[in-house]
Amino acid sequence: MQPSARLERMHGHLALDFTLKQQRTRLTVREHRPPLQVVRDFGLADGTSFVHLHNIAGGVLAGDQLTTTINLAVATKAQLTTTSSTRIYRSAGEQVAYQAMHANLAEHSLLEYWPDTTIPFAESMYHQQTRIDLADAAGLCWWEFLAPGREAYGERFAYRQLRLDCDIYALGRPLLLDRMRLQPSLQQLNNPLYFGNYSYLATGYICRVGLDAGQWKALEAELMAFASSQTKLGRCLWGVSCLAAHGLMIRGLSTNSRDLLTTAFDYWRIAKQALYGTSPNLPRKIY
Repeated sequence: MQPSARLERMHGHLALDFTLKQQRTRLTVREHRPPLQVVRDFGLADGTSFVHLHNIAGGVLAGDQLTTTINLAVATKAQLTTTSSTRIYRSAGEQVAYQAMHANLAEHSLLEYWPDTTIPFAESMYHQQTRIDLADAAGLCWWEFLAPGREAYGERFAYRQLRLDCDIYALGRPLLLDRMRLQPSLQQLNNPLYFGNYSYLATGYICRVGLDAGQWKALEAELMAFASSQTKLGRCLWGVSCLAAHGLMIRGLSTNSRDLLTTAFDYWRIAKQALYGTSPNLPRKIY
């Protein structure tokens, strides 16, 4: 068997269903095909189902086609995290590593997604597609953290191509169509129009369908004040902007990942108090 043929057949798939049972959210793994896997879920004190997403291959290889589908039933609450950073390995020729996530959130459900950092290795080619569909009163806290590469190996922006697409729909209508294309060989990523002196990027989406524009403007102002307090020129930059409706978007640039990961949770702490009147659970690793 040729290696290229083996890669072409590497179609990992994970399908997760969350349902409400006795006031607690429970996980059913409807389907899983390697290298994607979930071992079990953990129940948090507020009834949330906490789940680790595993990639037993240790990263995304050239030619991989990985898809994850997440379905939340009415009034369920789920918090997802990865077990480690997502490593994107080098591509031979024009083979692209591909990963897709599709989340469907029913009425009054809440999904929190807290991944570790995505690290594109030198010469890697990666395409990630995310689609999230929100029903009435559904809530979302979704983060992505991007590294410039393996800095310890001198791989700063040494990958060949990176595509990150994210579409968020509410009640069947688009809220956000976010497209990012990074090709270091064609772009000067050190240019202030891109990353400038910064290396790490954080992107967060916070939504709850049905709130009026005034509530979002008030929350935007509160988070912008927090962003100003966390912005330190030469170390990290933050910005917040309302979407057309039902949510807002947060971006951060930093010289290190630690500042982004810590501050991202603080944004959600402020937002969840405003949107739900409760404090969030700190994302944690349970092995």
